[in-house]
Amino acid sequence: MSQTYGKNIKRLRTSKGWTQKELARKLYKAESTIGMWEQGRREPDYESLKEISALFNVPVDIIIGNNFFSDLDSFLKQPLNQEPINELKEANLDELLTSFKIVYQGQTLDRDEIDEILDFARFKLSQRTEKN
Repeated sequence: MSQTYGKNIKRLRTSKGWTQKELARKLYKAESTIGMWEQGRREPDYESLKEISALFNVPVDIIIGNNFFSDLDSFLKQPLNQEPINELKEANLDELLTSFKIVYQGQTLDRDEIDEILDFARFKLSQRTEKN
């Protein structure tokens, strides 16, 4: 588990061309702390994960290796969103599911599976409408 954190933190850091010292300065941490994280000898606490997430504009899930992308490389190749990641945005489910390759637990969903998800969403909305 901690190896994933460390590898991903290092890959995020090196993707920016930063040294451990530079990352430590940006996070107000000791350089040795960054080194320990990257070596998997320590894990960042929750607050540190949030700070890393904000600094690199990536979800915490990417850092801990629990993500919807097949790996960190896939995420790093995505165009950067200029708005802060922690702001909630409205997304049209139809557009979302048809515009991206959807991966769940390492498996890519095919078009029929995506259509089933959309059918279920429509069904749940119709139930809500019936209750009101």
